[in-house]
Amino acid sequence: MLNSSKERLVTRYRLQLLWGIISYTCLIQEIYANHLQPYSEKLKATHNYTSSYSIKTLPSLHFDFEYDSQHWQGMFGASVEQQYTQSEQGGVLHIFNRHKWFSAAKLPAKKLLLAGHQYQLSFEINIPGTQQYSDNVCVHLFIDSNEGLQIQDIFLGKVPTQQWWPVTGSFTTPTKLNIKSLDIMIFGPHSDNFFIDNVRLSLK
Repeated sequence: MLNSSKERLVTRYRLQLLWGIISYTCLIQEIYANHLQPYSEKLKATHNYTSSYSIKTLPSLHFDFEYDSQHWQGMFGASVEQQYTQSEQGGVLHIFNRHKWFSAAKLPAKKLLLAGHQYQLSFEINIPGTQQYSDNVCVHLFIDSNEGLQIQDIFLGKVPTQQWWPVTGSFTTPTKLNIKSLDIMIFGPHSDNFFIDNVRLSLK
């Protein structure tokens, strides 16, 4: 019982450290992107924005995952402890919005991926409304395996005005496949009006 409690504490510290690294990386990328686009709106000065939503009232997320002829669907709430538990079991989709995430969906990563192969990851995010947001959206893929933690940037850019926003990226699985977790993390603009309704994801 003591070991289990200690493991949860260590996992929580590791994930807090990881969150700090991600936030810093995202901030640097956003500043660089804005430097290349001098006519776009400048980033907000503060990045410690607190959402007006409470954790209990966050919109649920409908998840649609396709791989070959296999298909998974679900709707997920927002419980951090539960999401980390699912992540340790195989893979999680994390949606970050204003430094809070919405939901998580388990991906059967160990059954789907082959060692040393390159895969194309495509997904669409349904963003209700047609407002153009000034902040960038960052999409990262994390593969924690026997070869260590790999962090791959899939996308960094503005949110378009269309409702379904397509993103495509590729990644290579570890040579010796022993995946502890496969996570996709999406960082949204710091806006009360921005939220993600649906996610479609396919793996080829």
